[in-house]
Amino acid sequence: MESFDRENLIEVMDKNIKLRERDVTVAYEKSFNEAKKHFGEFNHSMEKALLRMEGVNPLNQFRKGYSITENKIREIVKSIDDIGVGEEINTILSDGKITSKILKISKKGV
Repeated sequence: MESFDRENLIEVMDKNIKLRERDVTVAYEKSFNEAKKHFGEFNHSMEKALLRMEGVNPLNQFRKGYSITENKIREIVKSIDDIGVGEEINTILSDGKITSKILKISKKGV
């Protein structure tokens, strides 16, 4: 009778272990799937943010044909009032820089 109880106990313990293993596996798979979902959402958000950043990236403006003009102390020239005849300016393009000397300045419409 003692061996029957021991065998029965071992059988019950074995079933409990298998149930616990199944529970752990189910919990792991659920956690893994939730994490995968959240990382997918995070990845999508990051892709959207990168696209927005790419849209405001100043280097993209150069690729479209725009440039930036600086005076000799590297201040951006925004108006003809920022420079004078005879001064050197640098024009920055997508593939390099041009140095020019101002020969003439004309106001808009003149």
